[in-house]
Amino acid sequence: MTFVTHTLGGAVAGMVLIQATNASEPIAMAYIAGGAVVGSLLPDIDHTRSKISNSNLATGIISRIVSIFFKHRGFLHTPVFIVILNATVYITAGMLVPGVPSSNIAMAISLGALSHLILDSLTPGGIMWFWPLSKRRINFLSIRTGGLAEKIFAGVFCAFIGWAVMG
Repeated sequence: MTFVTHTLGGAVAGMVLIQATNASEPIAMAYIAGGAVVGSLLPDIDHTRSKISNSNLATGIISRIVSIFFKHRGFLHTPVFIVILNATVYITAGMLVPGVPSSNIAMAISLGALSHLILDSLTPGGIMWFWPLSKRRINFLSIRTGGLAEKIFAGVFCAFIGWAVMG
């Protein structure tokens, strides 16, 4: 999937979490929505040519370091990574972001990352859902990146976001 589709999927995940947690304060809603979008892009930090890896100097450096240790669609594209990410963010967010429950930020980033994994599972390459027990890549569909089916997904995400904002 492309950067745009992952971003839209993360935004939808964030909106769902805002509803599920009954977040109503603008700052909490912003952290949840922003966290979900960042989370939706985070697994691709293992690919030096991804949009997140090239968004600024810091992510570029991080991506180059990460790609030395992890191949694309490897560990950072597994549920185990999401669990570790969730725990790390939960522990650190409370210290870094006063006034917003760290559980909401951790859940937002993790849910965004999960949306990334689900969307990548719809492409022929799939992901390793059962790593470390199995390195077998699982895909549920064979949607070509940038193809018509992906554009339909992106359109549905846009429609949902528009409906939720307007409604």
